[in-house]
This record gives sequence, C-alpha cells and structure tokens, in this order.
Amino acid sequence: METQTVAGAAREAFAERLGFALKALEDNVRHVRDAVERGRGLAEDAMADAAQGVRQHPVGALAATAGAALAAGAVIGYLFGRADRSPS
Repeated sequence: METQTVAGAAREAFAERLGFALKALEDNVRHVRDAVERGRGLAEDAMADAAQGVRQHPVGALAATAGAALAAGAVIGYLFGRADRSPS
C-alpha cells in the first residue's frame, strides 16, 4: 500500500511540473502569435505606404528601382567575375 502512495505522490509531482511546462508553452505560443499579428500589420502598413509613394512619385520610384537593379547587377557581376579567376 505504501508503494501506491509513493507512486501517487510522484505522479502528482510530475503532473504539477508538466502543468507548469504546458502553461509556459501556451504563454510562448500566445506571445509568438501576437508578434506575428503585429508584424503582419506593420508589413501591410509598409506596403500601403510604398504604394502611395509610387503613386505620388512614379518617376522617382522607377529611378530608384533602376538604380537598385544596376547596383545589384554590378555587385553580382563583380563577385562572379572574381570567382572565375584562379589564384595563381
């Protein structure tokens, strides 16, 4: 009978610790969901601001896009050209 009492106490202690871990996990999941919702809202705001900026200044937006593409192409071309060179 004493073995059952010890086993019951051990089971209760384990359930108590598991309950604490589950509560911590639920709190973390809730925090992550909140962060995702905030991030989604910020991304939507940024997209709306960008769309408004393009509507207000289409030539500037086109020039900025072309400049960024030119810079990215130059960097990529430099890196690929450098990789082809053998270190002699």
